[in-house]
Amino acid sequence: MEDGPLKEWLDSRDRSQLRRNLSILSSASTIFGFADTCLAASRLVMKGHFPSLEDLESCCSRLKECDESFSLNTTGVSLSMYDKLLTKEAL
Repeated sequence: MEDGPLKEWLDSRDRSQLRRNLSILSSASTIFGFADTCLAASRLVMKGHFPSLEDLESCCSRLKECDESFSLNTTGVSLSMYDKLLTKEAL
């Protein structure tokens, strides 16, 4: 794995956290592939938390389904209120 936010995050975890985080990465990789899973996880980790499996699957799905140019948000519309949903537990 290349150096970057995801590797740094994983390197900073204790043994039980690392096992749980790698399990999440493995589950998502089975569905979406390792490269897309790592890219999605890196983007979520840069926001300050390791994603749940559901967060990671959602981001991976968005990467698979959307053209990369859509991620640039050339309209300037703030989607931050939706990003906050990724850090909340479902009720």
